[in-house]
Amino acid sequence: MVLAPAAPGASAARWQGLLGTSGAVVELSAGLAAFFLAGAPAREVLRRGCRLDLDPEVFPQGCAAATHMAQVAVTLAALPGGLLLVTPASTARHLREWLLHAGRPFGLVAASDVSVARLAGELRA
Repeated sequence: MVLAPAAPGASAARWQGLLGTSGAVVELSAGLAAFFLAGAPAREVLRRGCRLDLDPEVFPQGCAAATHMAQVAVTLAALPGGLLLVTPASTARHLREWLLHAGRPFGLVAASDVSVARLAGELRA
C-alpha cells in the first residue's frame, strides 16, 4: 500500500479546528511526503533499492534510520503495521513511481485515507 497525499492544508485546518482560539497552527508538512508499505512483501520491495539490512531481526519494529532508497534521501521507520518512509516533497514523485514499479510484482497498490493512529498501531483495520 502506498499512501496518497492529503489535500494541502487539510491537517492544519483540522488541528486549528481542534485548538480553536487557544493556539495557532503553522503548516510545515508541504516540505515532506510520507509513504507506508504494509504486508508480507513490503520489506522485499524496499530491499530492491535500500542500502539497509531490513531483516526484521536487524531492523525490528520501533527502529528508524535515515538512508537513501532509489537514489532518494528517506527516513525509514518500522511501525507495528508496516514501514513508513518520509522523503522531501521534491523527491516524492520519483520515490512513489519507483515504489509502484518495484512493488508491481508483489501486488503493491496505492491507497488513501489511512490515519496516523492506524499506522502507529493504535487502531485496528
